[in-house]
Amino acid sequence: FEISGREIMLMVQRNLDAGDSSEAARTYWSPDLGDDRVTMEVEVPAGVSSEAVQIAVPQISHVFTKIEDQTVLTEKAIGDAGTCNLDVACNAAYDDQSRSVARMSFVVGGSSYLCSGTLLNDRASSRTPYFLSANHCISSQTVASSLTTDWFFRASSCNSGQVSASRKTVYGGAALLYASTNTDTSFRRLNSAPPLGAVYAGWAPALPNVGVEVFGVHHPRGDLQKYSVGNVAGYQSCIAAGGGAFNCNAASSQDGSYINATWYKGTVEGGSSGSGLFATVNGSSYLIGQLWGGNASCSNPGGTNTYGRFDLAYRASLAQWLEAAPSTQRIAVYRLYNRQTGTHFYTPSLEERIRVANYPQFSDENIAFYAYGDSASDRSPVYRFYNTATGTHFYTISGDERSNVQANYPWFSFEGTSWYASLGVINASTPMFRFYNLRTGTHFYTISAQERDVVQNNYPEFRFEGIGYYAWLTP
Repeated sequence: FEISGREIMLMVQRNLDAGDSSEAARTYWSPDLGDDRVTMEVEVPAGVSSEAVQIAVPQISHVFTKIEDQTVLTEKAIGDAGTCNLDVACNAAYDDQSRSVARMSFVVGGSSYLCSGTLLNDRASSRTPYFLSANHCISSQTVASSLTTDWFFRASSCNSGQVSASRKTVYGGAALLYASTNTDTSFRRLNSAPPLGAVYAGWAPALPNVGVEVFGVHHPRGDLQKYSVGNVAGYQSCIAAGGGAFNCNAASSQDGSYINATWYKGTVEGGSSGSGLFATVNGSSYLIGQLWGGNASCSNPGGTNTYGRFDLAYRASLAQWLEAAPSTQRIAVYRLYNRQTGTHFYTPSLEERIRVANYPQFSDENIAFYAYGDSASDRSPVYRFYNTATGTHFYTISGDERSNVQANYPWFSFEGTSWYASLGVINASTPMFRFYNLRTGTHFYTISAQERDVVQNNYPEFRFEGIGYYAWLTP
């Protein structure tokens, strides 16, 4: 597993910006590495003294499994779910929801936990990776930064007990956008793109009637994906009782913040927490809640489970992201490093990022900054050129510079507008610094003042050209 120091520093900054100044906020957690010994290697840029690097390992999380279980640690939960659970690979009716649900693993206080979550579409179908789960799973930015998601973590065939070859693991954590105990809602934006083939689930900010058929897709005990089918039994008013417990009482649809569900196929268990509850309307399925808890199980099939109402969370806060018009949404711009040319490539396209990252000479450095995908009166287009002589890209916000390059440098191929940024400080925008590499004749851009200083102090071949434009550190 590989991660850049820049990504770690951005993660720490997100945690600090969220108000957490503890040691936990400054601690980076690797994913579960799947073995009992680990080698850590630090690659220092050329020209930088290794003595300038300081590393501390304040905590280690030991992930263990039953001694008789011979599966590797990354598959440690396979077979742990109760036998009454239903394999989602046996029923194609839930395939879309299956591809929108991921198994979550994250770290709280040095211990690792598992939950389930759902990738949500927005009204603009922008493919922004909004991800819904439960507040009792992740309620702080620091914990969200440790999030790893397993996609298509399902059986290779019906009841095979073997992981599908399409299984993908996505690292990079998430930005916590909203967390509430009122409906046990945790709403995040993943920092890394979901894999190709993932589905952005539909949702409905409406309360279902009692008796309506519902279903869930989830990872009980972290096992391969299962499904359950049941009905809405009523509504509840719930309060946390401490230690993960909660107390609920029957309530009306006006007073209850939770949906009560019963099952006649399958069940849910620990690890299913945060998974979506879906209702089907006119042949299409929509998420209407996420799992808090309950007492249903294989040994108690008549039990019930409680789901936080999506419609209440939507009206309280989620609508600002899920309903936002494209022109009001900032988009992530990704940065990839080309080891052959020693240059960086920037793109707001998830598909292009994934495609380029598959080239062996490129290293994916995740999100570089945020910009806009649409024009407005206070934004200007950032233009992109491809240099056919060097195989590198050039970006500029200046219309005059664009025209000059087009008129005088025929080996630059104009590729249009990549994103929209600002010529000055607006809405807490941050300077984008620009350098010219005297050795290669290429440009380098960074929004990090710290990275700007490192380049200026250690790489004399880079000539600082000042501020290119202004972008954003947050969506």
